[in-house]
Amino acid sequence: MRLSLVISLGSLAFLIACADSTLPEYNQLGGLRLLALKADTPEVAAGATITLTPVVSDLPTLTQPGGRTLTYGVEGCTDPGVSLGATPDCTQIPDRTIWVAKGTAIPSLASATSTYTALAPTFTVTVPATLLANRSTTDQANGVSYLVIYTLTATDTTSGMSESIKSVKRLIASTRTTKNSNPSLTGVLADIQAFQTYLNAIAFSGSAFSAISLTPQFLAGSEETYTLQLSNGTTQTKTETLTTTWFYSDGVMKRYRTASNDTNSWTSPSTAPTSGHTGMVFYVVVRDGRGGEDFLRFEK
Repeated sequence: MRLSLVISLGSLAFLIACADSTLPEYNQLGGLRLLALKADTPEVAAGATITLTPVVSDLPTLTQPGGRTLTYGVEGCTDPGVSLGATPDCTQIPDRTIWVAKGTAIPSLASATSTYTALAPTFTVTVPATLLANRSTTDQANGVSYLVIYTLTATDTTSGMSESIKSVKRLIASTRTTKNSNPSLTGVLADIQAFQTYLNAIAFSGSAFSAISLTPQFLAGSEETYTLQLSNGTTQTKTETLTTTWFYSDGVMKRYRTASNDTNSWTSPSTAPTSGHTGMVFYVVVRDGRGGEDFLRFEK
């Protein structure tokens, strides 16, 4: 079983914005992927219950035809110190909780004949009521992390071979009066028209397409201003920078990640996709660096 790790810890420094796609095509869909894990409330009071929504993809590749059955599992624990280099693993953490047992089927996506990029079933977790106990006033105000580890497994119905991936989502519990909320991605412009409108109008004729500029659109106030309490008793005001990740099934995307309202570009394939899946699909995922995220789907 192949195991890869996808970490969604908004504060990690390696989430670099405005990156050209000179690296391997991490963002081009194919094989088993978990694209997003959105919490309805990324920052809460201790003891709160949170609903999370996964976005799952399992499009065909040259070595994997797709259409595999999927299972998942969810566990959670107090952050062991991932930002300080600790492994994101709940196994040895005293408050480890199994929220969904590994091997739980995903019936809506578990068809031996389908391929998909779609929402998986939502699930809920409850942040421990004692998460802030015995923490300093500064830690309580700035927030204490609770990790949610989502394990997704795909099994080929013919060979029986399977692979798994993990996504680690950081939730924050704090005493902060104004808590972080998710950014709101309202659309994507393709030059001056809606991206979905542009996709609807594409006619595959075999002729090369020109690159189209893509610009994410956010609800005003999505880049929130917040206050950090410092250990010396003073405070520091900061403003979020939104990071957008672009996932796509076909064509060529110039950048795999952009910051704020920075523009990306995409070039359509000249002919309709024939790589085993029907049509084209895109997921645009925005994160605020503090656990908040949003996404939109586009397709042709």
